[in-house]
Amino acid sequence: MPNFYQDFPTAIFKASLSKASDDLNQIGNGTQAGEAYNAVVQRLWALANHRQLTRFGFEMHGQVRYVVAALVQERGEVVGDENLLTRLIKKSRFKALMDELLAFEQEGFDTNNAHQRLTPKLLNLYYQRYFSFEAGIADDAVRSAFLEPLKQMLNRYNGHNRMTLLARSNTPLIGGYLDKVLHGFDDLKPLDEIRTELVLSNNHEIFQRLRLLRLLANIRALRANQYDAQVKQLFADVKQYPHVRANTQRLILEECVREMLLKCQATHNVGARWQHFIFETIGDPRASKNTQAWQRVGAELHLWYRGILSRGDLREFLETMTDGQGDAIYQYRKQFWLQYVDYAVNAKIMLGRTALSRLRRQTPDMHQRFIDSPETYSRLDEAERSCVFIDFGEFCVIEGTHNSKLRVYRACPINLRSPSYSYTSFYANNVAPILLEDFVHISAEIRWAGDSVPTYSWQNKVRVYLNQWVNPTIRLQDVMLNEHHDALPKISDYLLRNNQNPN
Repeated sequence: MPNFYQDFPTAIFKASLSKASDDLNQIGNGTQAGEAYNAVVQRLWALANHRQLTRFGFEMHGQVRYVVAALVQERGEVVGDENLLTRLIKKSRFKALMDELLAFEQEGFDTNNAHQRLTPKLLNLYYQRYFSFEAGIADDAVRSAFLEPLKQMLNRYNGHNRMTLLARSNTPLIGGYLDKVLHGFDDLKPLDEIRTELVLSNNHEIFQRLRLLRLLANIRALRANQYDAQVKQLFADVKQYPHVRANTQRLILEECVREMLLKCQATHNVGARWQHFIFETIGDPRASKNTQAWQRVGAELHLWYRGILSRGDLREFLETMTDGQGDAIYQYRKQFWLQYVDYAVNAKIMLGRTALSRLRRQTPDMHQRFIDSPETYSRLDEAERSCVFIDFGEFCVIEGTHNSKLRVYRACPINLRSPSYSYTSFYANNVAPILLEDFVHISAEIRWAGDSVPTYSWQNKVRVYLNQWVNPTIRLQDVMLNEHHDALPKISDYLLRNNQNPN
């Protein structure tokens, strides 16, 4: 007996089935396509972009469905461009469109029937494009044109759509009071269960907002610098929404960074894992390209965190970056400036060619910073010398290795955005008016216990000079190497005899 079904399903049948499935999915997701739909889309973009066009001009009731679908799914041609709905709201064209749509849909039909037909569609539009509506919830035009009519339609709705029936009984969802919505559930209740109870989908932006509110609450509940598998996942989840606002002041990532830094402020430390998240999301606070984001985070936190990073870089520079380069007197400069690190509000490292080459070989991760962040880590057009700029707020200094002078300025003498510097620019004519003082790193030696010991004269001169701005409790012995502490009485006597105050 022949098998009539051996070649079934045929290729034609499978293609037809696939098309039918796609069509059903489009209908189910509120998406549309086709010539009639495209004509509606073109007219809507024209309404959004051209002042002379003041109304859509409905001609048939099927256009209402297409308009709602277009508001759900249409975006600009450029990646990241605002969607059609947002454009209409910004251009103050949305109210006129909705007034016209509601009036046309009810024309020639029983009002109740119009409500039953439109209410689920408009509710889906609200849920799908919640981020667009969110900014306009407090806007009287948006409220009167869309939200208030939607509430009225929900109250009169007597159909069978579950999502619509649930929204009718859950007014905070429609009013934008999503914190109240979450407060109605246990804090540990999984979001997927909340989504199911509210008859929402993952594609609904209103559910994404609920998710973000939960994520932000979890961020606020963290301990300073806490990091484990759950926190790692929390960071990954938040980073999925780089362009979504947390409130009128900040994007969600900026709000997260703000909350994290407020916790870190109490501990005076930002851990490496948290720092990585901050840099990855809104960037180094010392880079000019990130200025606006950090302004939104807050000026006080911006200044505090920039200081934390600068002091860390300064310690790193003093401890490792220029040591071991044949600079016999560098250890004295390191010991001196380590006492002042905590008073710095900003710093910038400038490495010479030898130091940079050494860094490339020995510390490739640090070397990468010089490649990635030229505003923070720069080059110095010198073979051996390296320098560091330190901003103490009321004054600035540029210190260097080898035969560099120490220079003190009343204001910043360099363009901090430059990726490279010439050593001669530190004492050029244009900076002379702000140069307060310079010091040579020369110190005589005295005999102590059979050895030659430096007098620490330049350190003491600078220490006394800086006392007018910085903590005067830094003592002479604080800036001395440990092995020379026994010689303090002899060194103090020498300084007194040479008209220097060692106290």
